[in-house]
Amino acid sequence: MTIGRADEMDEQYTFLWTKDPIELKKWDKYLQNDPRGHCQQVSHYLRSFTNYPFFDFTVLVVRTKDGQTVGGIGLVTIGISYFRIVLAPYGPIISGGYEHLVDRVIKTFLLKAKSVKAFYCHINMSVLNKETDGMGLHTLPKCVIGSVLSTSTKGSCFPFVAGTNGFRSILIDYNCRDPYKRLLGTFNKNTQRNIRKAETNKLELRYANKECQVNEAYELIEEIAVLQKYRLRKWNKIKDMILGMQGEGLCKVPCCYYNGELKGALVVWDIGQRLTCVYAGIRRESLDLKVGHFLYNEMLKLSIKKAYQVFDFGVAGSDGVSRFKKGFGAEYIESEGVRSWVFNTFIFRVYKLFKSLFDRL
Repeated sequence: MTIGRADEMDEQYTFLWTKDPIELKKWDKYLQNDPRGHCQQVSHYLRSFTNYPFFDFTVLVVRTKDGQTVGGIGLVTIGISYFRIVLAPYGPIISGGYEHLVDRVIKTFLLKAKSVKAFYCHINMSVLNKETDGMGLHTLPKCVIGSVLSTSTKGSCFPFVAGTNGFRSILIDYNCRDPYKRLLGTFNKNTQRNIRKAETNKLELRYANKECQVNEAYELIEEIAVLQKYRLRKWNKIKDMILGMQGEGLCKVPCCYYNGELKGALVVWDIGQRLTCVYAGIRRESLDLKVGHFLYNEMLKLSIKKAYQVFDFGVAGSDGVSRFKKGFGAEYIESEGVRSWVFNTFIFRVYKLFKSLFDRL
């Protein structure tokens, strides 16, 4: 079986583009175990876009001469012939101690975009706008970004495959006898009170493991998305991703039940030595059971059980959701954002014209 080709080799590293299932499984495990791994680089996430017409994906894996994966970048391609766009929803991923490879990975990404005759490409950069305590382990420092970005433009011209712009995370302190008690004490008083109330409401935590259970949980998440008027991908477009990640231990679907009835659900990814909440749905009823506080508190306990130093609440959400997350001490940390390149200005102008017409519809 062909696993890809080594586009670049030297005495130290191999750069390999691949879509082989065995290689992708290794890549996903690398992302899970390396603190700089990110959920939007998982092969299941990238592959999920192939459920749409004219979408494809591939992953660049960088290995040392002894076969150790030390970095790479996954991309999505959209379009046909010369009307093609290449995107990296997040990246590059580079292990600590190998930051000197950053420019080389980005250059390899650009060569790939040119080789498929893309007129435009972009990378949602894995760099924070400012250095932040605790998150340095999980992102690239600004100082490693070299001259290759001088040829780019800030901002995205293709918003239809949106990358996560930053984190909304809290740090867990293990320099104490009881990390959970220490963490609980950092929440605001209202959040602490709501957690205590949730614990008296006889709520039950169950993990959705079977497809029918995950489907039920996601239906609730979709229901809440419709009520709150935000976009969410349909179950038939995303189920293979969630179930596939679940089967490899990369994803969990915690659910809250009250008197045997589903009241709330999360989709949580276990990537980058941290749990990240990607989707959430809490049913609002006259009897406020504090389901949201219950579920997130349980995920924080799970993070401590796994000895993770960070829990990421996810950046998405309304103003009310943001206030809820701030109650846990989760502050939004913005990333560098998207850097883009245009290779064919004529086709790019045509694309911009069609996009402006589409936006007016």
